Amino acid sequence: MKYPITSIQKNGIRICIDQVDEQLKGRAYSLLKKKEINFTSWMDFLLEIDELFDEVCFPQAFEEKRTFVENNEEKKTYHGVPDNKLEQEYIQEQWGSDSTYEILVISRRRVNWQGKAYKLNKDKNEKELLGEFQSEMDFLEMMGKWENILQ
Repeated sequence: MKYPITSIQKNGIRICIDQVDEQLKGRAYSLLKKKEINFTSWMDFLLEIDELFDEVCFPQAFEEKRTFVENNEEKKTYHGVPDNKLEQEYIQEQWGSDSTYEILVISRRRVNWQGKAYKLNKDKNEKELLGEFQSEMDFLEMMGKWENILQ
């Protein structure tokens, strides 16, 4: 299903893929972070975005992550919808050299992401729904199916 490209939501991430040859290279953008997030693998991407979500507590995790290291830091708690750190217009100007995607993480249940993934088409100013995912593994499988870029 195809939709017009509209503004990104706070729980959305724009993924700009710049290289898929020997090594994956890309950038991710979120309203919740002041600067771009660079990554060189899908695992790197997942870790960076999960860290961002934990930092701002949005989307709120339903369960605490388990750790075996003593951590004296104060636990972050949900304080409502966080403020924008990056402008909508700036994110909408970002496109990958190879391809561009947008994901919407609706919730984080069972220590996983649930949401929707879209492939963006700059020329037609539309996005195509690739599908819904119930976990990060679902998301990775979807990306591998559509772009054959799992690394």
